[in-house]
Amino acid sequence: MTFRVVRPEPAEERPRHGLRLSGAARGVKRGARGSSRFFGHIFAATLVVLTALVLGCEIVEWAGLVLAIGLILTTELLNHSAQLLAVELKCPAAAESAAGAVLIACGTGIGAELFILGRRLLMYLAPLV
Repeated sequence: MTFRVVRPEPAEERPRHGLRLSGAARGVKRGARGSSRFFGHIFAATLVVLTALVLGCEIVEWAGLVLAIGLILTTELLNHSAQLLAVELKCPAAAESAAGAVLIACGTGIGAELFILGRRLLMYLAPLV
């Protein structure tokens, strides 16, 4: 009886976490450079953060603001990806749906930001009246 040693085939090497993160960072950079709307969202987010700093928002309010900003920026990056795919696949309906998602995300995010900052602004101005 003869035994033969069977060596397993080497498993595919998975990329290290650093490589995955660098790919994600390139994706954000590509999305930011490829869409002028993304710059507008970053500018608006900066204004929201500065306003929150001036008004002295609490930790829970900061959490709401960060979530709203993150929702808007994430949706804009997904919209940019959908726009690229829509051009490649010649499917304008996909681009319109993605734009609708951005509209809803922006409306929700702006509503949350106005609620949080408006409430804080009223608390700030109440002693002056």
